[in-house]
Amino acid sequence: MALSGSTPAPCWEEDECLDYYGMLSLHRMFEVVGGQLTECELELLAFLLDEAPGAAGGLARARSGLELLLELERRGQCDESNLRLLGQLLRVLARHDLLPHLARKRRRPVSPERYSY
Repeated sequence: MALSGSTPAPCWEEDECLDYYGMLSLHRMFEVVGGQLTECELELLAFLLDEAPGAAGGLARARSGLELLLELERRGQCDESNLRLLGQLLRVLARHDLLPHLARKRRRPVSPERYSY
């Protein structure tokens, strides 16, 4: 039953909302990070994850970084609230350049001009 006289709140799509706040979705972040991993790094990550205690195995067949990260999400080892494992793995690979992407916030360009308010 709708309330009379009230206007419904605007419904935003998830991508529009994330874009408005300058954030990336988890899967978009996976695309960015996974796309920058080399084949050698993928093999090393798959090996490390398969040899971890309690690992289910099967990551060696991941053909891309995106597939590997999506498999981590499927197993419950990586989600929006817990990116610690992914951060640790990137540190092991010495890929410190990818760590800022885990914050899921887009960097805003800085203008050299001063603003006066």
